Amino acid sequence: MNRHTAIKYFNKQWKVMNTRLKSYLKSGDQEDLHQFRVQVKKIEAFLILSGMAAHPAKLQQLFKPVKKIFKRAGVLRNSFIKNELTHRRQPVNKEGRNFCQYAGEKLQKIKKARRILKQIIKPVPTKNVRWFYKNELKGITGAFALSPSARQLHECRKRIKVLLYNEHLVHDVLKIGVNTTYLDEVQEAIGNWHDQLLAHQSECHNGQTGDSYPGQKEFIATLTDKFYQRATVQK
Repeated sequence: MNRHTAIKYFNKQWKVMNTRLKSYLKSGDQEDLHQFRVQVKKIEAFLILSGMAAHPAKLQQLFKPVKKIFKRAGVLRNSFIKNELTHRRQPVNKEGRNFCQYAGEKLQKIKKARRILKQIIKPVPTKNVRWFYKNELKGITGAFALSPSARQLHECRKRIKVLLYNEHLVHDVLKIGVNTTYLDEVQEAIGNWHDQLLAHQSECHNGQTGDSYPGQKEFIATLTDKFYQRATVQK
C-alpha cells in the first residue's frame, strides 16, 4: 500500500465521517449517527494497519478526539437499538442534546487531528501487511476455540472488521486470500447476537423474562469452527 493510495483512502473516509456527523447534529437522524460510527471504525481499522509502518500509539493518540465522540455516540445507538428491539417509544432525551453540544464543540479538534494524521501516515511494507493478516486470523481462530464470552466475541468481531475494512486496500499483496463473504457472515452473526443481548438486558431490567438466546450462541460456535481454514482461500 503506497502513500498516495493510503492518503487518498484516508481523505475519502474522513470526509464521509465528517459529513455524517454534521448531518446528525442538524437532523438527529439515527442513520447518520450509525454511518458516522461505521466511518470511525473504517478509519480506525486503517490506522491500525498503518501502525505497522508508523508509531501506532501516536496514531491512536491523535485519533482520540474522534474516539471520544464515537463512544458517546455508541451510548445513544445502544439505547436506540434496545428501544427498537423491544418496541418501545424512542424518547427525546437529555443525553442526545448533550451529545450534540459536545460533538459540535469538538469539530475543530477533529479537523486538526486529520491534518496531523495525514502528515505521519506512511506506506506499509508488503511483508508487514502479510504478517498482520496471518497473525490476526490465527489469533481470532485461537479465541473462538476457547468458548469466548460475550465480551470476547465482541472483540473478535472488531478484529474481523479491521481485516474486512482493509482487505480491498491490500488484496493484491496478500499471499493467502481472505474469504470476505465468510468473515462478513461471522461478524454479522455476532452483531445480531449482541443486539439480542441488549434487548434481553433491557427486558430483564424492566422485570420481564426471557432467555439469553443460547441458540444463536450455538450457531456462532458452529459457524466459527475451523475458522482459519474457512477464512482463507488459496490465490
